[in-house]
Amino acid sequence: MLLAKEKALTVVCVFCKASEGSRDTTFTAQGLTENGEYLFRVIAVNENGQSLPLEALNPIVAKLPFDPPDAPGTPVVTSIGGDFVSLTWEKPKSDGGSRITGYWIDKREKGTIAWQQVNSNLPCITTMMNVPNLVEDREYEFRVMAINEAGKSPPSQASKIVKVKDPEAAEPPEFVIPLKKIMAKQGNMATFTCTVSGVPKPKITWFKGAREILGGGRYSVIHDGNTYSLTISEVYGEDADEYTVRASNSAGLRTSRAQLLIKSPPKILVPSRFRDSAPGEKGQNVILKIPFTGFLKPKIRWTKDGVEMESGAHFDVDVKGRHD
Repeated sequence: MLLAKEKALTVVCVFCKASEGSRDTTFTAQGLTENGEYLFRVIAVNENGQSLPLEALNPIVAKLPFDPPDAPGTPVVTSIGGDFVSLTWEKPKSDGGSRITGYWIDKREKGTIAWQQVNSNLPCITTMMNVPNLVEDREYEFRVMAINEAGKSPPSQASKIVKVKDPEAAEPPEFVIPLKKIMAKQGNMATFTCTVSGVPKPKITWFKGAREILGGGRYSVIHDGNTYSLTISEVYGEDADEYTVRASNSAGLRTSRAQLLIKSPPKILVPSRFRDSAPGEKGQNVILKIPFTGFLKPKIRWTKDGVEMESGAHFDVDVKGRHD
């Protein structure tokens, strides 16, 4: 057998020596380079010499009669644990002409470049796999390659990046929406609302000042999912205070606070000693202290004989808190 180079192809000349009664016209060419292109020609030989060569029209590539498979479908994370994820993916659209024998799975941590093979010993024979030995609270993405007798497929598209987190792990409460200050009109209803997250589901407790609110009477405590509400019906002056909601579970405790402000009309609370007359000695100072209530804070005016009194001369008008 003669090997020669011709036009970047390898030309293989096959000499078939005819013997008496021989009709063998097959030949196995060995020692070829995989994916190399070869031209073959045949020359017949007998005792009288050689024939002219018969050359193939097209080159032949030395390769298996099938190709590696197409890339599998993008892997999908179906569940997440404290140190693992479960993946599933679709088979390749084409198996390359040879049965798919398994899959290699790669992982890559977010922020890194290199892929790491997960099943380093044996290929996965199904289109699903639990990927173990991941680090909790870190983020990963995954890709898959199919295998047949011709080799590996191109890698699939990478999965979405997922954070490894035990779904049953305890998480401290957090106020997604905290309490907000309320301004209500006296005699109307006031409602505090908040939204709280946490695992396990937090226990919710309400307080007015330092006193726990148990519900009932004018107080209604309800919740819908993670949203909690405290409603006070027919509010009046003494309901004005700081209200607190406390959320607690095995992982921790959080609180949120807000004020309830109550709008009320002005009211003067005249002491009984001033309701008729207030005696005083001539030349002495007389102090009139008159309590009042109202929110928003009322504007206070003193008058004498229909004329407004102002500080100066014989009068000193002073407003302090709820007294005038």
